[in-house]
Amino acid sequence: MTIQVKKGEKTFPFSRGILARSISSSGLSYDEAYEIVVNIRESLHKQGITTISAGELEDIVSKELLKLNLQEVERFYRVRRKIQFLRRPIFVLIGGGTGVGKTTMAAEVGHQLGIKKIIGTDTIREILRAIIPQEVAPTLHSSSFLACDELKGDSSSNTVLYGFKRQAKLVNHGIIAVLTRGKKEGLKMVIDGVHLVPGGLQKRFRDPPGMVFQYVLDVPDRDRHIQRFYSRVEGSLRDPQRYIDYIDRIRDIHHHLVQMAKRHGIKIVNNTDYEEALEDIVEDVLATLETDMEK
Repeated sequence: MTIQVKKGEKTFPFSRGILARSISSSGLSYDEAYEIVVNIRESLHKQGITTISAGELEDIVSKELLKLNLQEVERFYRVRRKIQFLRRPIFVLIGGGTGVGKTTMAAEVGHQLGIKKIIGTDTIREILRAIIPQEVAPTLHSSSFLACDELKGDSSSNTVLYGFKRQAKLVNHGIIAVLTRGKKEGLKMVIDGVHLVPGGLQKRFRDPPGMVFQYVLDVPDRDRHIQRFYSRVEGSLRDPQRYIDYIDRIRDIHHHLVQMAKRHGIKIVNNTDYEEALEDIVEDVLATLETDMEK
């Protein structure tokens, strides 16, 4: 007997694999989640149920998780599912210096929250580079820690931060355009990058409340920061030595972002322990959204 799941006007066959993956994203292993799904399916068969709404199925999953004393997993599952159907935009912004783990963190935060759109500010910079020639905006055409070298005729160009700020200001126009479009269309996205300087975006996109979640990842220890460049070599064409040669510049920019976060009340997340940092961000988003959903 095939069980059909009704979602709006559409009907889909009950899929143990899809439901198990959904539950496993909430903190269980896939095998544990699959076992729960098998039990649910058997229970529905015994009751002679052939059609069930997606909402009813989610309620059954929640009850099964609570029966197993998996309160935190149930909470995560319930709120995560609601996020996907929430009729408002959600932007999770993850900043910090080059090499602190922003891209990896953004991908996993998106996965755990069920947010599929992940955008890096370097991608936005690349698009702007294709449109704006180097002679017009030279800082766009270098890495953030090399931008100052493009300002040879500028009296202030000897400062790393000055070059970075010039670049970040230009990229910020692209970030604002992405967020404005996202707000208009009610999109949910995670954006990561060094150009997410704390200060302006929270004020510009503060309505509705709970729309923007901004964080700065921190790796306080210089040696740990250096080690990260070696650890990300696998699967990448980037030479770690290129970054290590400029670690002082990279750290200067990173410290600037941390100080700006402190000044503007943006949450700083220590990324020395990846799992703890991930939990910190996801829990912060979930707690805020859960409170809003209960209002």
